[in-house]
Amino acid sequence: MIRSVNHTALLQYVITRFSVVSLITFRSLLFLFIALPFVKHPFITAGMMNPNFHSTDVYYLPDDQFHQMQSEINDVTDIMRQNIRLGIERGANLDDLEIKAEDLNNYSQQFAYGAHEVHNKYWWKNVKMWILIIIIVVIILTLIIVLSVLAAKNKI
Repeated sequence: MIRSVNHTALLQYVITRFSVVSLITFRSLLFLFIALPFVKHPFITAGMMNPNFHSTDVYYLPDDQFHQMQSEINDVTDIMRQNIRLGIERGANLDDLEIKAEDLNNYSQQFAYGAHEVHNKYWWKNVKMWILIIIIVVIILTLIIVLSVLAAKNKI
């Protein structure tokens, strides 16, 4: 399906869209001004200028096949847009999950610090209890020894 080209509009588009100095060479400008107005199908001619061009490389589709292909392209485009949207949502979910994991890591570090403090606190309480028990045992043993020594002196 080849559509006719409005050469003036094409030329205006090319000149306004691209910088004439940097992107369009003198040769392409000559083609636009001299050859393009006389060419009935410019896209075919441009293809024929290619040394690797074969006339069997150009295929023309009837309108119904063209519209069917266009609808398939639109379907694929919609699917890709949906995939991109789902990917963005998945990325947002991953960001939320990463934030939750960082929070959980911070909470676990705080818990570990608190557990270490509690462990040290009860370890010192345990040490103090053992020291107190040892002192009481020593006092009881000292009393037993002193009383038995005093009792033994009184009997003698």
